[in-house]
Amino acid sequence: MRFEPSPEHRALGEAARALVDDLGPDELRSGYEDPDAFPWTLWDAGAKQGWLATLAPVEHGGLGGDLVGAAMLARALGGGLAPGPLVPTLLVGEVLRLCGNPTQQAEWLPALTRGDLVGALSVSADWAAPDPVRVEVNDGWLTGPCGMVEYATAADLLAVACTDDTIRLVRLSGTRGIEVEPLDAMDGTTRLTMVTLTGVAADRLPKRDGAREELLARGAVLTAAELVGVAERAVSSTVAHLRSRRQFGRPLGGFQALGHRLADLWTGVVLAGHGVLYAAHALDEGLPDRDLMVSVAKAKAADVATAATATMIQYHGALGFTWEHESHLLFKRAHRQAAQYGDTRWHRERIAALTLDGVR
Repeated sequence: MRFEPSPEHRALGEAARALVDDLGPDELRSGYEDPDAFPWTLWDAGAKQGWLATLAPVEHGGLGGDLVGAAMLARALGGGLAPGPLVPTLLVGEVLRLCGNPTQQAEWLPALTRGDLVGALSVSADWAAPDPVRVEVNDGWLTGPCGMVEYATAADLLAVACTDDTIRLVRLSGTRGIEVEPLDAMDGTTRLTMVTLTGVAADRLPKRDGAREELLARGAVLTAAELVGVAERAVSSTVAHLRSRRQFGRPLGGFQALGHRLADLWTGVVLAGHGVLYAAHALDEGLPDRDLMVSVAKAKAADVATAATATMIQYHGALGFTWEHESHLLFKRAHRQAAQYGDTRWHRERIAALTLDGVR
């Protein structure tokens, strides 16, 4: 069974990473200095490259791509520390593709693929939450807390999972009854908010069994792909540093204890990267092991990203603790995304349940 990325998938990821790198660190770090900043330059440039059109159908302005290609894109953006709501906007598009009727798709998908609209998602990215769905529907009006939502202050369209097992779309611009409270985020490459709805009108999508779980699975895979990109950058940067930094007349990388640790981390990066690609392929094809592989991919990617970024700080010595160095940016992003769409412990318990239940 082949699930490796095609040349087109690789080209998409390489072009995205090149664009992020061309913008330079000042553009990408602006979010750390200004809490109201939104990366419009990157957003518009990425839309022109087709990032937001990756998964959308061709008839609605999309590229008609698959989750493997989207994972390659997410990996490149994670490795480039790119800010912005790419994953939430892609998932809002997936909500419409999977659940929307033709009229809803024609109304929203073209604007999302062009980058004219920013999407936000409230389907409980904390997969392990004991009571993940809290927005109630009363005569068509939505009331209740949406939980933590990324970029709700800049988004135009919010997809909300409701207690009646439907997903509904809320226009955030000019709609009454929406309270958006900005939160302080450890990771400056995102913007976190708490959203509460009080009697808000919404566009109901046709009910589709398992839609929320499929969206969570896709979100977990894309987040895992970003984590692989973060880990890859952390290990590569650390290797470059150890090659150039000398101690006792030899490069630091020549000391076996350091080299062996980085070799182990790189093995983890490679394995996690393959796990993400297979999980994306399994979701695309509806394979029987897709649930298991989503959890394997997310757990392995989170483990290697948190370990690689911590090692990066340690091996850079005093330099790794400075604000100017990128170590803390990668470390914060790794820990933030490791907790999204189910943390490592939750996914390991799910792996055990999927593989060991019934085994005596």
